[in-house]
Amino acid sequence: MKQPVAFHKKAISAAKTTAQLTLVVGVAVPVIAAAGSLLAADLAFHHASKAIKRRLAERHNARLDRRSIRG
Repeated sequence: MKQPVAFHKKAISAAKTTAQLTLVVGVAVPVIAAAGSLLAADLAFHHASKAIKRRLAERHNARLDRRSIRG
């Protein structure tokens, strides 16, 4: 007994939709992961630069304090 043509068309359409979704997810997941890692790297760099600036400011203030004590 042969299947009706409409059944085959629906099966082909479902297969195309599944393939398209697989392609979209296959591309989207690595792109989102890369964006997340870039964001994490940016936050880490920002945190490190703030820490460096803070240390430089502390060193500068300590130097000013020593000069004022001697002065």
